[in-house]
Amino acid sequence: MRAERGYVMFLAALVVAVLALVLLTAARVGADALPTLRGAREDARQQVAAESAFARVAFMMLTEPIGPRSVVVGGDRERDAETSRGREVRLDGRFYRLGEGVFVSVQDESGLVNLNSPDEALLAGLLTQFEVQGSRAVSLAAALADYVDEDELVRLSGAEAPVYTRFGLPVPTNQALETRWQALEALGWRGELNADQRMRLWATTTTAEPQENLNLNSAPAAVLYALVRNRRAAAALLARREQGDLRDLQEIEALTGGQARASGVNFATQAGTKFRVAVVIEGRVARQFFERRLSFGDEDSERPIWQRDERSGRGSAGLGQSGESGSLPIGVASYAP
Repeated sequence: MRAERGYVMFLAALVVAVLALVLLTAARVGADALPTLRGAREDARQQVAAESAFARVAFMMLTEPIGPRSVVVGGDRERDAETSRGREVRLDGRFYRLGEGVFVSVQDESGLVNLNSPDEALLAGLLTQFEVQGSRAVSLAAALADYVDEDELVRLSGAEAPVYTRFGLPVPTNQALETRWQALEALGWRGELNADQRMRLWATTTTAEPQENLNLNSAPAAVLYALVRNRRAAAALLARREQGDLRDLQEIEALTGGQARASGVNFATQAGTKFRVAVVIEGRVARQFFERRLSFGDEDSERPIWQRDERSGRGSAGLGQSGESGSLPIGVASYAP
């Protein structure tokens, strides 16, 4: 009997030990999985917040009048200048606070430099704004122009298929870029630009359909400097448009003092039909960045179209060069709970 009792006690102890081991293993697995689960919940929360922000911006742009430099919240309902002050959402990429830890910006893409444009001087001028040396900026602009054009002719300082083959690189596609990041495939682009230069360049360029007119009311400061090629004249334009819309081309000519401008681009004072919307979500651990293009198709279109995600990533962007510009007007922020 004692032997049997001892045997039973041994089995009971063994079972308890096994159960303890199982519980300990489960606890460890749970502890290991907990950060992953928390990360997934945080990603989901930020995605929901971003979708809500995109929806609010789309509603605003569909229901409020879009002017040369901004969306005028309240429109004709608030004609008085005093009550309308601060009730506009500028289209130059500056960020507005939409809620706790949520920021949005809208950039009129007709105010950006088009990477599919053959205007090498404008692109080179923009690159110099981001500390790319003059000769290298010219070479990079020429290389990209050769990369996207349809011929095999080599520009001065440019490169076509034989050069790429010599370096063991994929040959140029000889077609327009679909995204800004494809520019990194052009000769020299991936190695010459650091992360900060890339971020600043992507914020001031587009790959929308090539255009000859560039909206001075929505162009970021770096684009104005590259376009006008005179810092004093560009600063005068920036100061003037803070006071109100630039509309008179003769006034613009006077402000620029007849300074040389990049060839192939005309001054314009109207917003286009494509807008880059960026959303930044401040998380508990990291910042999430989302970006899409909102397109109205043409001037007669009544329904905006969201094109595919342009970019998203964790900790991939700040609040832009201009920083935060206050809260989004209450009319916009109260569309949804």
